[in-house]
Amino acid sequence: MERGVFNLMEVAAISGHKSLSMLKRYTHLRAQRLVRKLDAGANKGKAAVLSYLVPYPAFIEPYESQVKVTFPDFDDLHVAGPCLNSAVQQAQDALLREILVLMRQGRPIPPPNNYLELLDESRLFHLDPLATYDSLADLAEGALV
Repeated sequence: MERGVFNLMEVAAISGHKSLSMLKRYTHLRAQRLVRKLDAGANKGKAAVLSYLVPYPAFIEPYESQVKVTFPDFDDLHVAGPCLNSAVQQAQDALLREILVLMRQGRPIPPPNNYLELLDESRLFHLDPLATYDSLADLAEGALV
């Protein structure tokens, strides 16, 4: 019964119980196993989502009077802000939104560091869509020199 291979009616037929009430009376499920099953189901979905919310490389450059952040792994994902801190915050929000939208649409999410173009490595930094930073500018400050 605990293996989940058979449904209730099949277990009753195998065990010879004539009614579900008799099957229930003689079935003794282990509480610890039930708790583990409940936890596993809840954590499985969470783990699947979190596996996609990982740091991605971001390219940072001055753009007119703003700072522009692009993600080489995503073709059309780029943002610009009036200052470094604003641009990085907007980039973090845009990255999170892009990943979640792709998940909702059932489209593939590119793995990090999977871009083909050659970029100036000194302007790359890794941006975590879920991280909280004291100052987002500290994260990317070395990339915009």
